[in-house]
Amino acid sequence: MPTSGCASPGSAIAAKHCSRPPTEEAPARFDAWLTQRMRWSKGWTQTFITISRDPARLVREVGWSGTGVLALMMVNLVLAPLLWPVLTAFLGYHLASAGLPQPESILTIVETTLWLSVAIFGVASLLWLTLLGMKRRKLLGHWLFLPLLPLYYFLMSVAAWAALYDLAVRPFHWRKTEHGLARTGRKGGARVTAHAPRPAFHAASALDRPHASNLMKSSLMKSSAPWPGGRR
Repeated sequence: MPTSGCASPGSAIAAKHCSRPPTEEAPARFDAWLTQRMRWSKGWTQTFITISRDPARLVREVGWSGTGVLALMMVNLVLAPLLWPVLTAFLGYHLASAGLPQPESILTIVETTLWLSVAIFGVASLLWLTLLGMKRRKLLGHWLFLPLLPLYYFLMSVAAWAALYDLAVRPFHWRKTEHGLARTGRKGGARVTAHAPRPAFHAASALDRPHASNLMKSSLMKSSAPWPGGRR
């Protein structure tokens, strides 16, 4: 999956799109997959909280267009997974109790057209992007697994709600994902598992960097504050 990044234009930090796919394998167990998605969702939620703390400052640093892009990203990454099961349940209840929509006025025709367009084009975009990625990775032979996409997104919602709870009770705890468990790599070769110690992250060293953005410094300073009772 291609990756990308974002940075403040005034921070002198370059952010470019990486078109090469990662070589690490996906988590081999369901619990590892779920905790990985929880960590991702928790990180995006913290990012959303940090950049929305001072909207005027955010506009000054990234501009109106950058703020709009970040707002769309945060809606997609933070709010949407939390609302998927709620809105789906509401839609299912409405269809089961009232049946298919039968618009009788201009307003109800517009309303029905809008939500049908969102539903149809939304599902079509999910399928199209998935098929496009499968084609580029030469995995179209696995198209029979496409009906499992609703289950996948439901589990993403579970991870998002679990991450929200984890952020409330343990804001500085990060679940790690162990890689190198697959017997073979994507190219069929044997994979050698090597466990090397990871360098510790120090907030002070990040703050000393000459091009660290103001938002990053503010976030690191707040996250480095002592935790009540000495726990982190």
